[in-house]
Amino acid sequence: MQQKRQAEATLAGIKASKKAGYHVSIINRPAKPIAPHGGGSKHTVLVIDGDDANALVMARGLLLEKFDTRSAGKSEEIVAALNKQPPPDVIAMDVVLPDVIGLELLGRLREHPTYKTVPIIVMTAKVEHDDDVAALAYGASGYMTKPFAPEALVENVKAVLGL
Repeated sequence: MQQKRQAEATLAGIKASKKAGYHVSIINRPAKPIAPHGGGSKHTVLVIDGDDANALVMARGLLLEKFDTRSAGKSEEIVAALNKQPPPDVIAMDVVLPDVIGLELLGRLREHPTYKTVPIIVMTAKVEHDDDVAALAYGASGYMTKPFAPEALVENVKAVLGL
């Protein structure tokens, strides 16, 4: 209940930005840039989306901006991608997945020692206020409503990484 109240308060203080028909709100921005987990110069983004075409478009946009990417859509793919080393630096996830409850996955990631501080951007076609509150209450760093341009995802990945 406290997390819900905090999420409500956060949303009340945000001035929504509408760009090209989508709504974006990045709540948590780091004070300084986050270094890649792999120790190199490239950050890794895990795209979790049940629609392979969407995941491919997002991955291509991220690759063009020199991010490494991983994609997953079903539970076994998600588990494999999360277990791959090094862990991703950012997770961009849809909450509507074929065999996983997205908000439950988000909550579990926030309880996991490896993923509790990894920025997670929720991507959703749901645009109701309660959906935004739920995503923030479960620990999302921000959210984007679908549809959106791949460039918007790149911009927001950079924002949550402090780049």
